[in-house]
Amino acid sequence: MPKLRFSYLFRVILPVILAGFIVSSCSRHTKVTMLQEIQLGATGVSTKALVTTQQSLIDLSVDNHTGFGVYGYKNISTTTRNYDYRQFNNVLVYPSGKTNTTWTYSPKRYWDSDPDAFYQFAAYWPYLPEDSISYVTEANKILTINDIPNWQKQGSGNDFLVATKRGHYRDASGNLTTAFPNNSVNFSFSHILANIVVKGYYIGKKNVHVNVHEMKLGGTNMLTTGGSADYTLPFAGQTDVTQGFSNITTGNGTHTLLASTSPAVTLPETSWYNDSVNNPNQYETWPICSWFVVPSTGWQGLTLNLTYSLGDITQSPAPVAIPAVPVTAITLNNGTTLPQYKYIITLKFNSASNGVEIESVQVADWNTVEVSTGVYNW
Repeated sequence: MPKLRFSYLFRVILPVILAGFIVSSCSRHTKVTMLQEIQLGATGVSTKALVTTQQSLIDLSVDNHTGFGVYGYKNISTTTRNYDYRQFNNVLVYPSGKTNTTWTYSPKRYWDSDPDAFYQFAAYWPYLPEDSISYVTEANKILTINDIPNWQKQGSGNDFLVATKRGHYRDASGNLTTAFPNNSVNFSFSHILANIVVKGYYIGKKNVHVNVHEMKLGGTNMLTTGGSADYTLPFAGQTDVTQGFSNITTGNGTHTLLASTSPAVTLPETSWYNDSVNNPNQYETWPICSWFVVPSTGWQGLTLNLTYSLGDITQSPAPVAIPAVPVTAITLNNGTTLPQYKYIITLKFNSASNGVEIESVQVADWNTVEVSTGVYNW
């Protein structure tokens, strides 16, 4: 093994000593404790629709190669000092794996041990790159998610979440505060969108299957297809989750909930209900479609148009499509949809007499407690 010359060893050791001197000097002058890294992570998610738990947030982040974005400021304001420093500028925070709840980001940031340092953070999920349909901006400690689509299919849309956190890292005595335990910023996310869900079940002949081909919802002041809105979140937080949306586009028109060009949705026999006996069987309502929507007014006096067929969808020729008589005067939650809530329209089909009716319109919170808001018949 070749021997290292003393001069080479000196050249290696000297930079290490100098680096240590720089770190110590920086820590002494700025009161930054290098060992106390700012740890970012999610400890809670208000469940609704796509993202239901902290684990589902992790799973979806891994599956979709994403995470949440963070903005963060440090402020020191005294009689002799007053400055703001933005420590996090849309930093991507992502999980290291599905079975490991550690969240990571780069480059690392560190707490200021100065008791006068006050921190404010704002976070959102999923992270929005520059080339996405929606994009994020931040100015004057206000986070804005721009161009959120009015309508997004649940399977391919973004269930946007937001969170804020603020406080001192150390108190006046230099002790750690409860705002950031274990050097951690623990975000508890809330959903900003509403969820429109259509489900169905059927009565009549169990072996005559129901196939839903097309469905459109229309109104005089409903969210426009192709429109979008902006959502703003002050770093100080919002006491009312219904606040924040602007530039909402509405109008007189229809939105296609289920397109005729998409595969028909066939209700399985597990969604058949035997209503001709004293002891009815157990059945399930089957999901037909689900949409994330911008919370808004204008959800009253709506009309639902629907086309369906009865029989084996794979047979040749295919079963004849039946246009249902439009149902009118549908109202969701007194005409207003709210963030973090589902609005469930349940359809009842009759495979024996070609009948269809809206059995109920319900609202469910993130704990899936359903409250009936009315029954509308054909």
